[in-house]
Amino acid sequence: MSSLRWKEAIFHDGRPPISLEESVRRCATFGGIHDFEFEDDIDESFASGLAAWTTDALATWDASASTLSATGGGAAIWYEARHSTEVPPSFVASFDLVSGPGAFVFHGKTDASTADGYCAWWNATNCGFARIASDKTDTILTQMPYAISGPARIQVAVKWRLDSTDEDRKWMLMSMYVDGREFVCYADDIGGTSYDWANDYVGFAVAASDTLVVDNLTVSQLHRIVDYTSIDPGEGAGSGLSRAIGTSRVRLMCRYDGTLRAWEPGNRNEDWAIPDARPIRLTDRDDRAKVVTHIRTIGALHSVDRFDDDEGEIHGHRFVQADDPNLMSESEVYDEAGLQMNDAKEQQKPAQLTMPLQPFTEPNDRVSYGGVDYRVTSAAQSISKRQGGGASGRTTLWLRRYIAT
Repeated sequence: MSSLRWKEAIFHDGRPPISLEESVRRCATFGGIHDFEFEDDIDESFASGLAAWTTDALATWDASASTLSATGGGAAIWYEARHSTEVPPSFVASFDLVSGPGAFVFHGKTDASTADGYCAWWNATNCGFARIASDKTDTILTQMPYAISGPARIQVAVKWRLDSTDEDRKWMLMSMYVDGREFVCYADDIGGTSYDWANDYVGFAVAASDTLVVDNLTVSQLHRIVDYTSIDPGEGAGSGLSRAIGTSRVRLMCRYDGTLRAWEPGNRNEDWAIPDARPIRLTDRDDRAKVVTHIRTIGALHSVDRFDDDEGEIHGHRFVQADDPNLMSESEVYDEAGLQMNDAKEQQKPAQLTMPLQPFTEPNDRVSYGGVDYRVTSAAQSISKRQGGGASGRTTLWLRRYIAT
């Protein structure tokens, strides 16, 4: 009797990756909403050149034609360009391959001064995953005999998988999709190894004398990969949506025209500098009941404590706890604790501003008035009849002080 034996086998179902943004779209569609507005952590059309990129000076990089064109320096090594925005797993990165062989780099260590990182690579005969060392050489982790050439829409999905309560069993799962079809995947157990880096830079790489042309790199702000999204028989679309979002930092609002807007609170560019003469009334105050000096954030595997010593010297010990099982790495838990601390600081400075009608300001917008930055928490519009005829409109904004993390 013959038998089959497997070694280092990796199985997958071939389904396209579902990000949290895609989950919101699917659930909202069942609720009758078909127009959306999302934000991206990275939305790179290369129309503004390479201002957001750090590139290897030994290769040639050009973004003058609203695409990224890269030509290697000639040696049998990888030449990288890394975006200034880090993207920790889990995420789905999408981009257009115009032409040429190359690689998408992720989980990059430190910055562009060192090449350490993982990559999804492709050429005219094979594709796969590799690890790039500090000397820019690679170690092939897996490869498949599938050629990838442009034009094509490529997606790279990366996520953590913890299979025990021991952080030394920490798998990084990675898959590459071409025009919606999965071509190759790999799982690397990096827990407790030197490859479990603290940084997560992403970008592109080109090898030897190859020329790579790519465009339209996007990573959604709601980039967390959702294992499944469901709306069970008899339940509303909102239940499925709440299950997908879970404890993630996501805010939702529906506009008057039925558009669903979804975002994560965080740092933001200024949306409007309110003219000094515009407001009718501004009321602000201090709310010391919102003071927090000690936050403990508990993720899937790690627990992190963060302290505000300056507040503690004044107000003593004020403790809160936040749980988020979607946070897989220690750095993610630490960052979330910092965001929670920042939220508490912003909430100590509430304000209310009334002005003539301005219907375009929305929650989460960043506005400034009198040299002070605010984050809009809610907005209300009212129209009243004037004595003697006509109508008068007013906008009331509820605000809190904007503090960048």
